[in-house]
Amino acid sequence: MNTLRTIFKKISAFEPSIGLEKRIIEKIALQNKLALRRKLAFIYTGFIASSGVFIWAIFTLGKVIYQSAFWDLAALFFSDTGLIIQNWSSFAYSLMETLPIFGIVAILIPIFALFMLISAYFKAINHNHYKFI
Repeated sequence: MNTLRTIFKKISAFEPSIGLEKRIIEKIALQNKLALRRKLAFIYTGFIASSGVFIWAIFTLGKVIYQSAFWDLAALFFSDTGLIIQNWSSFAYSLMETLPIFGIVAILIPIFALFMLISAYFKAINHNHYKFI
């Protein structure tokens, strides 16, 4: 019956080549570098797309606010300030009713995506030893 000692004695006869460890470590480093490049490419693409959507949402929200009754009510604040101060609660409720919520949400979604991508970028850079690629 073979004991562990005799098994390991037989295994020690098969030594790996001298450069094998170096090649394995280089291959692992190369794979880590490629993985980081893929992550950064995904992050850059998402950042460009989210920035484009954000700019589009700003212009769309501006057009919606300008065309809605919200802009007309907000303009009353500058023309009839005394009347608005007397009826501030009714004015505030009317202003909130005409607020274009969907346009505001359309701006908040790309902002949230941008923050997530910035967070992922800093995690990817700080997690790896490759600062510049």
